[in-house]
Amino acid sequence: MKITRMLSIQNRLVITFSIAIALIVLLGFLSLFSMKNIRSEADLIETNILPAITSLGDLNSNLMRVRIYTLRIIGDDNDVDVRNHALKIDEFKKEIKKYRSDYEKTIYLDSERKLFDEFRVAENDYYREQEEIISLALTNKRSEINKIIGKVNSSAEKMASLLRDIVMANKDAADEARVNSMKEYE
Repeated sequence: MKITRMLSIQNRLVITFSIAIALIVLLGFLSLFSMKNIRSEADLIETNILPAITSLGDLNSNLMRVRIYTLRIIGDDNDVDVRNHALKIDEFKKEIKKYRSDYEKTIYLDSERKLFDEFRVAENDYYREQEEIISLALTNKRSEINKIIGKVNSSAEKMASLLRDIVMANKDAADEARVNSMKEYE
C-alpha cells in the first residue's frame, strides 16, 4: 500500500493499464489456441470423417446392387440373362473398388483399420461364393446353387454387418471430435 502512494498517479495508471493490456494479450493467445484446436477438430471432420462416411455409403449402395443382381442370377432361367447380370455385377465391382480405395485413404484409427481388414476378408469370401453361383447358373446346375445359397447369404450378412460397424466407428469419431470442439469452446 505504501509503495502505491509513493508513485505518482501517472505511474499508477501506467502500471494498471500495463497489467490490463497484458491480461488482454494473454486472453487473446488463449483464445487463439482454443480456436486452433476447434479448427483442428473441424478439419478432421471435414477432410476425413465426412469423406469416409460418404465413401462408405457409396460402397454399401453398390454392394447392395451386387447382392440384388446375384439374387437375380439365381432366379434367371437363361444364360443370356445370367451373362447380362454378371456383366452388371462386374460394373458395380469396379465402382466398389473405387469407393473402397477412397475410403481406405481416410482410415486413421487402428480399430478402424482392423474392422476394414475384416470387411475385406468377408467381401472376398462373398465374391468367391458369388462367382461359384454365377458359374453354376451358367452351367444350369440349379440344385447346386440351392446347396450354397445359405453360405452366400451368411457371407453377405457378415460383410454388411462389418460395414455397419465401420460406419459406426466413423460416427463415433465424429461425435468425439464434436465433443472435443465443444469442450474447447466452453
